Amino acid sequence: MDEFARIIIFAVCDIYHRKRHGGIGGNTPHNEWVEASSSIEIKYPPSQLRMIAAFGYPTTATIQKNGIVVLGVTYRDERLNALRRENGQEPIDVMYDLMYARHVLVKARNATEYFAVENAFGFDDTVSFHEWLAVLKDERDEIAEKTKKDLKVMYAGMRRMRRTGEAATARANLGARVPTAEDMEDLNRKVVRGWEANCEAGEVMEPMPDAVPTGALLLDREIPAPKKPDPTPDSEEPAATAVALTRSKFDDEDEV
Repeated sequence: MDEFARIIIFAVCDIYHRKRHGGIGGNTPHNEWVEASSSIEIKYPPSQLRMIAAFGYPTTATIQKNGIVVLGVTYRDERLNALRRENGQEPIDVMYDLMYARHVLVKARNATEYFAVENAFGFDDTVSFHEWLAVLKDERDEIAEKTKKDLKVMYAGMRRMRRTGEAATARANLGARVPTAEDMEDLNRKVVRGWEANCEAGEVMEPMPDAVPTGALLLDREIPAPKKPDPTPDSEEPAATAVALTRSKFDDEDEV
């Protein structure tokens, strides 16, 4: 099923989008999009934190002295400590995104607004719960023993997974179906089973080579740059250059 989905994505993105279409005057969908996006102001996609708030999985957690644990990953900061002093052992609401393990959103049960809490393992923007759970499921016994000292075995597992390409599929969320909140709670019971690392991260997991720069998904893309005024005849600023349209082998085939 996954292979079939990848073929469909390839057919749409790499073939159909670059073939001429009678409905758009003989232009290709790709070139039509380039022309439209160069003349229309783009509304940037929401940040990762807003995506968690909109589409994240809800769960609950109890704040311990080391913070909260979500799918085996520890999260903590001063605001969470303050919430623990205020509410004690009362469960709090948590939202998380399978594609993004760096932060989770938390709030007290009687509060209206969530705030973000960062993980204590050194995960950056490119580490997903998919990767974490895959390695935890395969190497849980070894991890449980070795993480008494450090988290190096977890990072080693993620690096092996990334070398085989499995992590790319996991990060792209290209599975045959999207798990529900109930699926994730069941996975948490079967795979994590209350496990948590009892140490600080001794290193920071390096980002993937094709990763978006750290922090770019949090705030920068959420705030579009102010629109520059059109240059006047007296202005020294050069006029914007037109975006070059692309050609493909399909254009040449149509002209034969």
